[in-house]
Amino acid sequence: MIAAIINIGYIKYENGDVEGAIQQWQKAVQINGSVAEPQMAIAVALYAKGEQQKALNMAQAALRLDKSFANVDVLKQNLWGTRLITEGEKLFSHPSIQALRTKQP
Repeated sequence: MIAAIINIGYIKYENGDVEGAIQQWQKAVQINGSVAEPQMAIAVALYAKGEQQKALNMAQAALRLDKSFANVDVLKQNLWGTRLITEGEKLFSHPSIQALRTKQP
């Protein structure tokens, strides 16, 4: 069920409904707050909207749960669309995210 909610968010995002996508991902987080994927998707969408600090905080939380969601190949395997991946790459290039990506546990 949570996967379907996340995937609906991806479809909404790729179709330009950023707010609708964020709402879907927030539902997924409410169902299970220990899943990194919807948190990272929200972070990427917020970053693209210019809400940089909020996005960085959420991305850091997501990466503490699962660092693999800062890997574009993993995002593609999880059906992230082109728009979301492109915006994700911008977020992942931020120095604070770069530091988390390379930090050993």
